[in-house]
Amino acid sequence: MMIHDYHLHAQFSKDSDATIEDYCNYACKLGVPEIAVTEHLTLYEKDKNYTEFNYRSFINEIERCSLLFKGRVAVKAGIEIDYHPHLEEDLKELISEWDKLDFVIGSIHYVNGKSVINNCLDKTEVDSLISDYFLVMEELVSSGICDVVGHFDVFRRSMIEKFEVDRYLSVLKKVLYKVAECNMAIEVNTSGFHRGLNDIFPTGKVLKLFKDFGGKYITIGSDAHHVWELAREQTKAIAELRTAGFNQITCFKGRKPYLVSF
Repeated sequence: MMIHDYHLHAQFSKDSDATIEDYCNYACKLGVPEIAVTEHLTLYEKDKNYTEFNYRSFINEIERCSLLFKGRVAVKAGIEIDYHPHLEEDLKELISEWDKLDFVIGSIHYVNGKSVINNCLDKTEVDSLISDYFLVMEELVSSGICDVVGHFDVFRRSMIEKFEVDRYLSVLKKVLYKVAECNMAIEVNTSGFHRGLNDIFPTGKVLKLFKDFGGKYITIGSDAHHVWELAREQTKAIAELRTAGFNQITCFKGRKPYLVSF
């Protein structure tokens, strides 16, 4: 069974070599009924993906492909913001003007000016990073800018040792409760299977905690930057969701969520 892929980067992202039309063709081939193209919105000048985002051209291409593939694959317009607390007001202003977005992913790639995914961190560095990371995530959730929290525990890519959920239970519970309370979604990001972890973001244990706190909105995304990455490891993600107690996936239209059973 194939369901949606709600995290794809195409020609409007600096780090992708795919096109939206290519994704649509491949989705038809795989039997994926719905995709969301979520281009990077990065206002932080030190980020490698920093570039001016052409919103109007992006929407025009989404609308063109939606018509071209009507009845075969639904194409949604999304954005992945790179959240920095000091840029929050700028992000809010932009997003408020973009009225044709279907949903917004909020992701954290930097904390205190340092990348959370490109460093090999020992145990002493990890404790500081995780504490600061989740403080920033609380600000992200409280901001109201986004609909979905992207790759919730992506910092695991930087850890030398395995992430021990029980060790950080108090901070995890606080953030997960906040996400559930705000009726936001958590993304199940399958890119971890191909980033040396052989696992999803977040871990299955974190998903179960989210469910226990009343969280009900979940999306699945491959975080693809190349066409062949579309819907990768989706079967494994669905299995993890079922184990955590979920039997519905969340879709968005006009930034309004609705649930679909799987």
